[in-house]
Amino acid sequence: MNRIKIVGVLVAVALVAVAVATPVQAASLTSAQVSAIVSLLQSFGADASTVASVQGTLSGTSVSAPVVTVSSMFTMDLGVGSRGAEVTALQNKLGVAPATGYFGPLTKAAVQQYQASKGISATGFVGPLTRAALNAGVTTTTTTTTTTTSTTGVEGTLSVTASNAGLPSTIYEGDSMVGVLGFKIEAKNSDVTVQRVKVSLGTNTYAYNKIYDRIYVTDGSNVLASSDLNSSTVVKESDGTYTITLTGMNVVVPKDGSKVLTVKVDVKGSVDSTYRTAHAVAFALYGTSNDGIRGVDGAGINQYAGSNAITRTISTISAVLTESATLTVSKYSTSPVASEAVAASGSSENEYDKLTVLVMEVKAEKDNVTINDLPVVIAKTASSATTATATTAYLFDGSTEIANAAIDAQTGYAKFTDIDLTVNKDSSRILTVKVDIRTADSVATTFTASATSSSAFDAENGAGDDVNPSGSATGEGITVRNVGPEFTLVSKSLTTSAGTFDGATSTARAEFVVKVKAVGGTVTLGTAATGTPAFGTSTTYFKVYKDGVALAGSSLKVASSTSLLEPSGLTTVTGGFQIAEGNSAELLVSFTFDGRDASYALITGGDYSVNLAGIKWSVDNGATFDTSSFMSGNSSWRTSGKTMPI
Repeated sequence: MNRIKIVGVLVAVALVAVAVATPVQAASLTSAQVSAIVSLLQSFGADASTVASVQGTLSGTSVSAPVVTVSSMFTMDLGVGSRGAEVTALQNKLGVAPATGYFGPLTKAAVQQYQASKGISATGFVGPLTRAALNAGVTTTTTTTTTTTSTTGVEGTLSVTASNAGLPSTIYEGDSMVGVLGFKIEAKNSDVTVQRVKVSLGTNTYAYNKIYDRIYVTDGSNVLASSDLNSSTVVKESDGTYTITLTGMNVVVPKDGSKVLTVKVDVKGSVDSTYRTAHAVAFALYGTSNDGIRGVDGAGINQYAGSNAITRTISTISAVLTESATLTVSKYSTSPVASEAVAASGSSENEYDKLTVLVMEVKAEKDNVTINDLPVVIAKTASSATTATATTAYLFDGSTEIANAAIDAQTGYAKFTDIDLTVNKDSSRILTVKVDIRTADSVATTFTASATSSSAFDAENGAGDDVNPSGSATGEGITVRNVGPEFTLVSKSLTTSAGTFDGATSTARAEFVVKVKAVGGTVTLGTAATGTPAFGTSTTYFKVYKDGVALAGSSLKVASSTSLLEPSGLTTVTGGFQIAEGNSAELLVSFTFDGRDASYALITGGDYSVNLAGIKWSVDNGATFDTSSFMSGNSSWRTSGKTMPI
């Protein structure tokens, strides 16, 4: 082959390479020059596809040409804890299912098996040798369309702004890949491939010696680059700043587009309390000349951006969630409302076993909490020292009794010890307190149970450290006698009606259905026509509320009246009727008041409701009467509100 022909061949080969790999600008050649090059290619036997590709490229038109692209190319070191697209590709190549994108024990085992098959030391870590084996023979030939509008060969610019939105405000010991710094990269005029990020760790060594283990640069959930933090990887700059440079990434920021990257860290499992609270770490792009990030534009020129102003300070590392665990105590919605109970069991018919006095909720947050000791107080209110006594307290979890304790007769204090009751993280348990009542008599005695977060309330987290409970649960008073009625409110309602002509009086009518059970003896109730009615019209029996506030007696609406519908089948006595021991009856009682105030002025507005506040009864055939008033002021014995008609 002569010299001229050799030169021609080389020119042709070069032109083919240019046509296939790098578009050139059409304006750089004339039509005559393009035709000459095409003729030269044809004279050396170039195929039609190559000729068309070169001619289209040199003429500035779009053409389709075969190009070599890379599939599943591995560029990064990968090991346990790595995440991202390359991990997914690795898992797919090695048959790890499912391909989660997280490098865990299954992926490590698959890598070890692959390394052994290739004669590589089976460490389970993907380094240069393993990558070379993985990358061998992974190229495929595809057809792509190239145009002269590509930014190849065009210089670009790079800019960076802070983007910390959404990063966690609290960081804990043992956190993995927690975001500490975010930044938005923008490219102009050309695609820019980001290849390096330099991060400042401040001017003290404790950032990597005492607090953080590893650092990452991520694109969403994909790990682009990572490194351990230690004296071998961290560099002290001339200005005293400690930095780490993360390389090996190839993140394309598209022309006139943007990409948000996040710096993440692993926090050491145990951080000394001194460094958790008193040593802030300011993470920043280390760019003393606005060069914290380096990228390469379409012309192959390095572009820089990112100054020390892109920063975020982590002031406090919180203790692990276990150490932050809390336990809250509160009264539960099913705790009994104020009521009366009759102690009529036992040999002397003056006892009540396991009377429910409180239902409480205990809620654990941030970790499982185990309750060891739980104290309660059963307060007693009575007019005589010889009345009913609460002797034993019981603690139930649902229907299961888990502990019992003696109640101090003087203080009412009881303590459930060594119960070892675990409340799971971010959940609750509903506990019920019951008591045994002894030596009840006809004198009313009220018992009120409470559980407070005192020092005697002993609880611990999953690590065995003390947890100080907060909150309290206090039940409503339960009144006990050894004979008398038990009252249950079946229903309540309030209706209003306007006057029949302009200026006429409007009225409100409250109706209550009350179930009465006679326990320990016969119960006598008086009718409205007697001097000792079961339900009267004064504030002893009914209270009128305006806008949620009980009206004083002098402000009561005028012309109030009470009507009692006596149930059939009961024994009638002078001035009333009786319910035999062990029997029950439902009473319908209504209370009506006029829409005028005490001075007879028409009511002009307001939300009104009625509280059934007291019931009078007798257990000695009407010789003496007692009044039950536990329902006075109790919202569960009050009707809903109504606006009075004008």
